[in-house]
Amino acid sequence: MKLFLYSGGSREQNEEMNQSLVKQLPLDSTFCFIPSQSDKTRKYFEEFKAWFGYCGYENFKYFDLDEEYDETKLLEVQESDAIYLSGGNTFHFLYNIKMRGFDKFLRLFVQRGSILIGLSAGSYIMTPSIAYTVEYHRWKGDFEELNVDKINDFKAVGLVDFEIVPHFDHEDKRDFTEKYKKTTRNMIYGMYDGSGIIVKDKKIEFVGNIVEL
Repeated sequence: MKLFLYSGGSREQNEEMNQSLVKQLPLDSTFCFIPSQSDKTRKYFEEFKAWFGYCGYENFKYFDLDEEYDETKLLEVQESDAIYLSGGNTFHFLYNIKMRGFDKFLRLFVQRGSILIGLSAGSYIMTPSIAYTVEYHRWKGDFEELNVDKINDFKAVGLVDFEIVPHFDHEDKRDFTEKYKKTTRNMIYGMYDGSGIIVKDKKIEFVGNIVEL
């Protein structure tokens, strides 16, 4: 199993993570980009291609779990060398992943040795649950606004046994985490933008500024 969990930030900020990925994924590999919601103009897909194109990759696919979902393309996704789960609305992303049965697909994908990459919301999806982001947005008062699909099962794909806090450089994230960490037995890692966590089977590697909470 090979997982790359990015927090966020610019390509330049994430250069160390990018180079770690290049060491694991040959430049002739095929990426499959999966947005957290339909990217009809392909704006975020183009930004993704520019980011990893700069690293030397050239082969990219787009697969939509939302409004443009096409089950016939699942074989193309399966044949990809790496899947990239984008940032965005974590609640809507998890809703579509479960509705399509894609959580099972992701588990099988990494079990065969392929690489799974996540950015922010995409990284949350790999953890045991999205409980942190649920409680954080309840604390902020915008949970109902963001949880447009009214999901009440917050169990995620569960590829790792720890929780994460992307964008830990935001003061409100640090403030809330002090409250939240009293409610969970899981290890929590605060991830500053530009940092990341790499999981290779049972080995965990930290890149950049990661705080153990």
